[in-house]
Amino acid sequence: MQCSLQAGMDHAEYMRQWRKKNHDRALEISRKGNLKWRTLKHEGYLSVSRKSRDTMKKKVADFYGGKCVKCGFSDYRILEVDHIDGRGCDERDRKDYPNSHVYGRSGVEANNRLVNENPELARATRQLLCPNCHKLKMLENHEHGYRKKRYDVAENRYKIKA
Repeated sequence: MQCSLQAGMDHAEYMRQWRKKNHDRALEISRKGNLKWRTLKHEGYLSVSRKSRDTMKKKVADFYGGKCVKCGFSDYRILEVDHIDGRGCDERDRKDYPNSHVYGRSGVEANNRLVNENPELARATRQLLCPNCHKLKMLENHEHGYRKKRYDVAENRYKIKA
């Protein structure tokens, strides 16, 4: 499929049409360009990435009140999002949990997505804690991520022992 620059069409519109018609080729070119940029301008890429993650982390912390719910510590760079019910590691494997395939993953991006797409679920299931309070909560409630697991051959995966 060929696109041609028609009368009255600017270059940007032409490129949009070309990308739409040649989607796979456009993705390939974009990936090569991005890889080249990340390789040649690695420090710039890291700087942009850090700023983006920092902005997301501040937004998520502000959504949850901006301070630890236990002690009041308020440095968003250190604060952690905690699962109130203590089932963070189980959430990824549960099929009945709402949107577990989307929100069950850890990380700033997943928390940001949850806050944006489902704020009610975010408020009901998550809270903001400083690392010390988070660790204490985990120890007191026996919420260790390294639970004893057994390998289920039939399902080809590890399961938590009952």
